[in-house]
Amino acid sequence: MPQSIRTFSAPLIRRLPEYHSYLESALSQGLTTISSTAIAAHLNIDPIVVRKDCEAIGAVGRPRIGFDIPNLIAAIYEYMGWGNLDELVIVGCGSLGSALIGYNGFKKRGFKIIAGFDNDPSKAGILINGVSIFPINKMVNLVKRLHVEIGIIAVPPQAAQEIADMMVEAGIKGIWNFSPCALKVPKTVIVQQEDLITSLVILQKGMKHER
Repeated sequence: MPQSIRTFSAPLIRRLPEYHSYLESALSQGLTTISSTAIAAHLNIDPIVVRKDCEAIGAVGRPRIGFDIPNLIAAIYEYMGWGNLDELVIVGCGSLGSALIGYNGFKKRGFKIIAGFDNDPSKAGILINGVSIFPINKMVNLVKRLHVEIGIIAVPPQAAQEIADMMVEAGIKGIWNFSPCALKVPKTVIVQQEDLITSLVILQKGMKHER
């Protein structure tokens, strides 16, 4: 599967983990084949979307039989690159940062936080879920040495841009930003912004709209 020549689709990337979880559940219940209609019904989406998604990852179904579940799971796993463990670092090891370090689900999806950094001297040298925490001034050299390309920012907004600049200097190519502020980075660096409050407000407004 030459996934390197496929067009990146953020909606597809968001849906595939949902497919994967449902398919694993179906497999554990003894099912070996499944239709795109069944997947669509469970996830409340259009069956055409499911068929196009499966086509995009190179999965082929059989008429009136559907998709072989183990093969479809394998296709999703390969397309998402979950067999290749991507290493991450995180800056900001307070409540949110510590929770992210302690989340064991990353490894199942091909990610591993290998180091944390914080400006609190009392945190230097401690372990959080087996991950060593270092002073922030050690980050650039350590990230360069380890060739890490993804960084997580979980610091107060007033410190986020400085940390982003350090990450860019260190060679980070992708930043997952939990700080509620817009970052200025080179075009070669991708930023995924996570605004927890905005997500909560959207949920709240959506609930009120449905009433």
